[in-house]
Amino acid sequence: MAIIWQENPKKFEYLRVSRFLSCHPSYLGGFKTMNKEWKVIGFTKAVYKGGHLYEKFFFWLKNYDRGMPDAFTKNGYGNYNYSPCEAVDVKDILKNPDKVCLEASP
Repeated sequence: MAIIWQENPKKFEYLRVSRFLSCHPSYLGGFKTMNKEWKVIGFTKAVYKGGHLYEKFFFWLKNYDRGMPDAFTKNGYGNYNYSPCEAVDVKDILKNPDKVCLEASP
């Protein structure tokens, strides 16, 4: 599965991974590339799953995640030595993106 990177992922320690299902291959739903609260770092092309269903994965960060501008605010992850539950190490994503996406699927 090919990932389209909008920014160099190696700049970050981890990325959040979210699965998105849609009836249209180009529909992004709530995931726009930039928002006040999050930033999409990369995404996969939509994969046809049968019927009228397409699957896409997004690799993203919230503003208070490590590597982002607000990481060291009161509740930012830059202050701690742990990551959010949907976070995946960038090295793992780059080494085996298919495995990471498979694990993010139910």
